[in-house]
Amino acid sequence: MKMLAEAGIPTIGADDIAHDCIRRGKTAYRAILSSFGLNILKRDRQIDRKKLGRLVFGDPHQRRRLENIVHPCVAKGLRQFIQRQQGVIALDIPLLFEAGYENWVDSIIVVSCTPAQQLRRLVRRNRLSGQAARRRLASQMPLADKCRLANLVLDNSRSPASLRRQVEKLIMDLKRA
Repeated sequence: MKMLAEAGIPTIGADDIAHDCIRRGKTAYRAILSSFGLNILKRDRQIDRKKLGRLVFGDPHQRRRLENIVHPCVAKGLRQFIQRQQGVIALDIPLLFEAGYENWVDSIIVVSCTPAQQLRRLVRRNRLSGQAARRRLASQMPLADKCRLANLVLDNSRSPASLRRQVEKLIMDLKRA
């Protein structure tokens, strides 16, 4: 996404919208507290996403409860972004298929890597244990299935330079279209 934004393509991430939706005073905050209790709060009264994650990523029922609260807020944020833009835009939606947003877009690009790399990267990026990362990945559609449904798959199993070349080609193709 960063490379697309650097090329001047308007971008937005569903996770960023979700994180904003659950901040104190925001749309989903009260509903989450009502549903999951005050013990998920940090000292500053913000929702502790790690605590909340531990509750929902091991229990499909709890995860659906959270998704039913957060997804409408994310959908609203995505719709507002889409309506404000013209031309090519990029939406970073990790749960595109799971949330049913695939019909919102003209083209689906999946960035893929090996399952081992996906796990390592999730552990490192989110500072999770291997077990917690595996639970999160298990709650999503497998990456291989997403690749089969995509219009284009970018291979991120090699070097950052290799991915950059693929993204640069994609950007050139988009500018020609």
